Amino acid sequence: MLNRIKSSQNIHVVGVSGTEGAAVALFLQKLKVSFTAHDFAASNKFERSFKANHFGYQANKREKMLKSVLGLKDLKLQTKYLEGVEKADLIFVSQNWEAYLPNRKLHKIFEKSPDKFATITQLYFQLFPGKIIAITGTNGKSTTAKLISEIMLSSLPAGRQVDSRVDNSKSKNYFTGNDRRNIQILDRLDKWTKNDWLTIEVSNRQLKFPLGRAPDIGVVLNVTKNHLDEYNGNFSAYKKGKFSLIANQKKDYIAVLNYDNIHTRKHIDASKGTPIPYSSEQALPIGVYVKDGWIVDICKLSSGQAVNQRICLLDKICLLGQHNLSNILAAVAATRAAGVKIAIIRKVIEKFRGIPQRLELIYQKNGVRFVNDSASTTPESTIAALESFEQGSVRLICGGETKGMDYAKLVKAIRSKKVRVVALKSPLGSILKKSLKNNLKIVETLQEAVKISSKNTEKGEIVLLSPAAAWFCYFAGKIPLGGRGFERFVRTLT
Repeated sequence: MLNRIKSSQNIHVVGVSGTEGAAVALFLQKLKVSFTAHDFAASNKFERSFKANHFGYQANKREKMLKSVLGLKDLKLQTKYLEGVEKADLIFVSQNWEAYLPNRKLHKIFEKSPDKFATITQLYFQLFPGKIIAITGTNGKSTTAKLISEIMLSSLPAGRQVDSRVDNSKSKNYFTGNDRRNIQILDRLDKWTKNDWLTIEVSNRQLKFPLGRAPDIGVVLNVTKNHLDEYNGNFSAYKKGKFSLIANQKKDYIAVLNYDNIHTRKHIDASKGTPIPYSSEQALPIGVYVKDGWIVDICKLSSGQAVNQRICLLDKICLLGQHNLSNILAAVAATRAAGVKIAIIRKVIEKFRGIPQRLELIYQKNGVRFVNDSASTTPESTIAALESFEQGSVRLICGGETKGMDYAKLVKAIRSKKVRVVALKSPLGSILKKSLKNNLKIVETLQEAVKISSKNTEKGEIVLLSPAAAWFCYFAGKIPLGGRGFERFVRTLT
């Protein structure tokens, strides 16, 4: 990749107010490579956009980065956005570039010359000299990647623990992902060694570009119908993209696969790497599963003997939901394969409370719990959230852009769990209105949804924000930092 960068005469970086675009731009600047930077934000709104996208960074680091980006030699904003990009030799895009309407010019270029495009994920895979643990899947990527990274970071020698959001050059286990809470680590290239580990979350959009190498430990959590609008409704193409993460693994590489998902289960026998299955629903001859209230790991020694090892009691787990138990099992399988000791894995699992906006309990009043699950943007993830609570106890706030997904199972789950629904006025709201009729209220704003959902609630009930769709675009500029607005409205209106 470095040779390609240095040989390209005309490089463009798109979306430099975002974490990926800014990191690539500053990386190229450090290499003293000439390039053109683009962002659709107006000059008077760029700072606000940059800070909103980089809120996982410490304030002083964020200000330093902002100053560097604003000082780029060739920075094209709003009215000049994508000016000259059609002449580019190499175009760096972020993982959400396809969904952004102003990028239609890029779509046309991509159709003719996809080889001109590159991503920050390719840079990580091709430049990192150590071993990589990569996580993909339709649901659960962020939670699982974060848990794996916490376990890996806790395995460092005393005095070298480091949080993934803090810039600490002593860390020899690194973590990065797509979420704005996570920092990008391209600026640490000169500190990486072949003895280091990188934990990285990989989306289906990033898998459209050849990574250049297979991860030493590849985790495929599940594959369900999602993002089909980006694949012309072709689920097979989407599925193939997901499994491309581990398609080129060698025999001594590890493929962690979910036995409970039909598509990942079918891939166990087809895996080129050594498969380690996991299941929250049944016992396995080899792999990670649940037995007698424990998470257990059954592995084969070099002698061929199978060894059963207890990892953690289920009663000690803090995360809510069966789907999160599945995510924990995947993390156990991956970190055990990386050689982490059981005591360390157990300690982290017992303390891990997930990531913000994933079944996050944000407020309680008079026995009513308000749960922020705003990161759940698929029907499957919202169904999983509903399954975490008792029948008849949930008042659900949902709605957004449907992205070509099938919502029949969500409707069925809402009915079977006797969920009362408040839907945001949106494509999903229209779908649910046809199916749920009287058991649904359509509202214009999140404030209104919170007010109606919390009205007449009783002790033991839950008000759950779990959109089941891409929802933030309907409230851009109205909700501070995405789902965090939910907490603000809850505290204000209840």
